[in-house]
Amino acid sequence: MEGINNLEQFLTDIWHDIANLVYESTVYIDHAATECLHWHTGGKISSFFKDAGAISIYELAMYNFHYVKVKNCKKAVIISTSNNSAFYHRTVKMIMEKNAFDCCTIITAAHPNVLNYEDTVSLEDRVDYIKLKRDIENWMYSNQQECSMAILFRPIFICSIDNGFFLTPPFNDLLPPLNSTLVKDSEHMIDHFISLLNSFFMHLNLKEDIYSIGKFSEYIAAKLEMSQTAITRRNNLGGAKDRGVSLIFVDRTLDLCTPTSNNTESLLSRILCTLPHLPHHYNDVAINMSPLFCSLQEPIEVPGCLASNDSSLMNILITKKQKEVLTTINKMLIDILSTKENVKLKENLKAKLTTRISAHSLEKLVNKFKDIDDLHIISESSKKLQVVLGIIQALTSEKTSQLELLISLEKLVLQNIAISRDSTNVLGQFSNIIKTRETRGLDTDNILALLVHIYAFVGTEIQFSSQQEEQLKETIADAIFEDITKLNENRMDSKISVYQQTLLLFGTADAEILKKTSTKMAEHIISTLREVAQQRTFLSDYTYETISRIFNIDNSSKREIYFEVEYISHISNFYILYFELCVFYVLSIHVLYLWNDQNYFIYIFYRSLMSKSSSQEIVRRVGILQQLLTDVLHPDRYELLDLHQKSSSFMSAGLNLFSKGRMRHHPCDNNWIIIYVVGGITPEEVKETKEIISLFNPNCQITMASTKLLNPLDIVDNVLLSSIDF
Repeated sequence: MEGINNLEQFLTDIWHDIANLVYESTVYIDHAATECLHWHTGGKISSFFKDAGAISIYELAMYNFHYVKVKNCKKAVIISTSNNSAFYHRTVKMIMEKNAFDCCTIITAAHPNVLNYEDTVSLEDRVDYIKLKRDIENWMYSNQQECSMAILFRPIFICSIDNGFFLTPPFNDLLPPLNSTLVKDSEHMIDHFISLLNSFFMHLNLKEDIYSIGKFSEYIAAKLEMSQTAITRRNNLGGAKDRGVSLIFVDRTLDLCTPTSNNTESLLSRILCTLPHLPHHYNDVAINMSPLFCSLQEPIEVPGCLASNDSSLMNILITKKQKEVLTTINKMLIDILSTKENVKLKENLKAKLTTRISAHSLEKLVNKFKDIDDLHIISESSKKLQVVLGIIQALTSEKTSQLELLISLEKLVLQNIAISRDSTNVLGQFSNIIKTRETRGLDTDNILALLVHIYAFVGTEIQFSSQQEEQLKETIADAIFEDITKLNENRMDSKISVYQQTLLLFGTADAEILKKTSTKMAEHIISTLREVAQQRTFLSDYTYETISRIFNIDNSSKREIYFEVEYISHISNFYILYFELCVFYVLSIHVLYLWNDQNYFIYIFYRSLMSKSSSQEIVRRVGILQQLLTDVLHPDRYELLDLHQKSSSFMSAGLNLFSKGRMRHHPCDNNWIIIYVVGGITPEEVKETKEIISLFNPNCQITMASTKLLNPLDIVDNVLLSSIDF
């Protein structure tokens, strides 16, 4: 547990330090820092600052132009994670112009080396925040004669969600591009991320071995490895083995199949799909708390949330199956209601069979809290009740029937793939689903998520015919045209989806123009889906060329090669093969055992997410993280062809060139492994990794990390819609 304890201590040290700076001050805090503190305090941000002596707290955002003049306060503390100098100049200038602060402290997560200045700013002015500090002092001097100004760097970028699992809210938008040429668009964000990772390891006095799988992750890994600050830090630690950590970067885009699946066992996934996010949050939801209070005629505006200082609550939502969660929550409610103060309620509580526990039976138990006169009891159990209400509202949501239908459609398509093993009727089914979406009660964006799921799942193993794709494109264009027309005719007052917001941006009522626009958008979607299918093509495969390279065999050679194929489901088959007849008809080869009369080899392949242990079984999805972690923790320590290790030394770099990027060390050589998914992670993946860790029970500690929690529509928004050129 040393790694987890180190992480918690890191967060405690940072926020304790900040708490010491806010006494008798007005605090302005941005959204990403708010989200970090939200999880650290269990949703009690206001109490955190009030207990530290802060006078008032305000949202820090560039669009927020209604900052009021603060009375009876001369000190401002501004907490920001942005590395955009323009953000500081515009927002801080506006705050200073409306107030007469004589003391200002900026706490920033942007090191002076990564502040994004315009090219017109000299390099000298970018060191130690010189220019920013000078500008702010000028704005303050315009209001009074004397003032003090300080800019402090603090690495605010981590929120701990559960034991062995953390997220980085300032980098919610960091996603590997489908086209590698677009990497430079994220240059400033990557530099910022690297800077904070370096500060994290420096604070914990750690020396990292860096691994990567995926082109974008490899780019980030190289940046961190070659960072001069990081090199200096690692050199100072020398060969201290007890201070080592293995950091593995993984591209989300290698597996867009898993985050677009609605068929999950993690209840947290269901909650994220059905409940709205807290405003300006990516990883927590807004829970309606009004069912606890019957006397109020108007709904409670302040929502509940999932964030809690009790780590067991999140662990239950992530790792337990629905029946287990309902049983646990039922017992929790009965324990709360069965206090000495509630003797009458205790007499009316009856034991219920596990099979009889449902969301509606839990709802009946929650209604009993309305009969409690002592608000202290409710307040004492507030966090548990928020989680309970979140579960009930997710399971009784109007979206439940749509989710169940999407799950059944997903299974149906996978079944057809298993039977035909080609593109027969798969896209034709989707065209029919889109045409009948209204009668089925489906939204277009949910169908688009299912399309991403299938294209990512089959990759290049199945080629859809151009005729079917053309038919699908026309159907999507018709659906988009119909959706735009309905939106223009019936403007919605309630919250609309990102897909609907995207359609409204087209901003025209002319039918001909809308048809052309719909066709263009459909073409973009089909083109993007094709790119999604290509994301794993650069990974090692089990083709003739690969095995030829392994055994150094030319085409004229006739050698008998023995090999054993292990499915991801660990069901093995044994074959004898003459090399010149090398034809692989086995579905989803994951582990390949090869040997001749002199050598024995084991090779791992990650091109496929498909698993099928028999001809009668449906094709199963096995995610890239599930495969990778299984192989990393395997006691035989296989050679992982696509998991590359970076090295900053010239000698190591030369050896790496000869070994073509393969690992020289193993991640399990260190006591702590952090697997960071660049682009988001799902609760289901966290659940699966925890199960794998429990299965292997390794000597090292594993921590999962990512940019944010994902649901299927996040992938539609970030992959299909965000790149549309208006």
